[in-house]
Amino acid sequence: VREEAMTSSKVEPEEIAKLAIGGTLTLEETAELAQCLERVEIPANRRVVSSGRDDREAYLLLSGQLKVCRTNDRGKETIFGFVEPGEWTGELALINGSRRTADVVALRPSVLGRLTHEAFASRASKMNGLLLVLLRLLGGRLTAASDKISLLAYGAVEERLMHALRTLARPSGALERLLVVHPRPTHQDLAALIGTSREAVTRSLGVLEDAGTILVEDDTIFLKLVNGRSDGGTGAEGSGRH
Repeated sequence: VREEAMTSSKVEPEEIAKLAIGGTLTLEETAELAQCLERVEIPANRRVVSSGRDDREAYLLLSGQLKVCRTNDRGKETIFGFVEPGEWTGELALINGSRRTADVVALRPSVLGRLTHEAFASRASKMNGLLLVLLRLLGGRLTAASDKISLLAYGAVEERLMHALRTLARPSGALERLLVVHPRPTHQDLAALIGTSREAVTRSLGVLEDAGTILVEDDTIFLKLVNGRSDGGTGAEGSGRH
């Protein structure tokens, strides 16, 4: 992964309005946020945020996909999650100035809106909707972190894998009772996300597909919905923990 190489310009209000976050902001707040953001274009496999740095910027992903990860001294990567369009990353550093705890890397060419601490502090009083978005985001991530710790400690591989896929999945739109993970993460990325080996992920995906819980086609994983949620059952016994 190479260091960030960005080109920048202004963000238009229309770019924010079409995202999910646009539904939580008034027209005035959307225009105010657009004034605060610097539109940043970054190629694939470039680092947006580096662990250990003390810069105070947050990023709203406008298009593309980001990976939040950390690599230890032995080169082993742990993935904490993925950022999709309409989602923020770096909000803790923006709010309290804490050092970056992870790297954020563009998985494909991406466009982001960069929000500096100075811009945020000077206009926060005019963007109550944004403050609520950030509070919900922090609360949701704390809950997700707690759930992930429990799964890593006690969950079988298939259970951890299904939890990760549900987190990544989006409604399929045209296909009822199905969720879609697209583009499909690599087996190595899934392994780094759930704390296991690539071989265990390959084996568990096969178990889930044989059970009819998921369907893998080309660059897409489909998750079957049962009673309004994706089915996590595999019918398999004796699933090991890794």
